[in-house]
Amino acid sequence: TATTTEKGGEKAKKTRYANGTTKEVYANGDTIIHFTNGDIKKASGGTTEYYYSEVDTWHTTYHNGIEVFHFPSGQIEAHFPNGTK
Repeated sequence: TATTTEKGGEKAKKTRYANGTTKEVYANGDTIIHFTNGDIKKASGGTTEYYYSEVDTWHTTYHNGIEVFHFPSGQIEAHFPNGTK
């Protein structure tokens, strides 16, 4: 089912799928997806952020291919397109 919602003054089309996943799409193209397992995926301006709820870790992928992981211990890892870390 689709509805319209407002967050921070911005309106978004919110869709709830049969499996319980919800997706919000904003006028500027940003999207936020909430999965039933607690994971979250955000996409904005060529950057994608994915939150793995089971391990409390954020994985950010930038438009240039760099991937950054933020672990609950405070450790931060950057992975570059050429394979270096």
